[in-house]
Amino acid sequence: MGCLVVLLSLLLHVHCKIFSVNDPNWYFTEWNWHLESSDFAEAVNPGAYFKTNVQNTGNVDLILDFKGVQYPTRNLVLVQWTVDEGVVQEAILPTAGSPLKLYQGTKGDHSIHFWLNSRNSYESWIPWEFVRITGLQVIYIHILSIL
Repeated sequence: MGCLVVLLSLLLHVHCKIFSVNDPNWYFTEWNWHLESSDFAEAVNPGAYFKTNVQNTGNVDLILDFKGVQYPTRNLVLVQWTVDEGVVQEAILPTAGSPLKLYQGTKGDHSIHFWLNSRNSYESWIPWEFVRITGLQVIYIHILSIL
């Protein structure tokens, strides 16, 4: 018996684009977010959310900033999000790390709704009880040819 081996070679083009928080596609709820030009958006209150849309991609990551913050050993912040009004997903910060994978799936146009759900105390602006977003990383993968 013979064995047929077919080798395929794909030529891919991978492009990563970072959308800063001052991109016009972001909507941050009023009075909940501190926006620092294009550097970051920061929220401390549960219920603070943002919405945005991405096009022609199947990979979306949220870039978070934990620099210079001494988090306690317990995790304090629960964040949740949904993509295309689908199943609600969640992560505990800072354990989830950065970038935080929001979506990996079918390539296309997607809407993202992300919110800060809870924290463990009611003292606003305690250094570790916030979400600081620096951008959205979108990865585009294009198949150029199959050899």
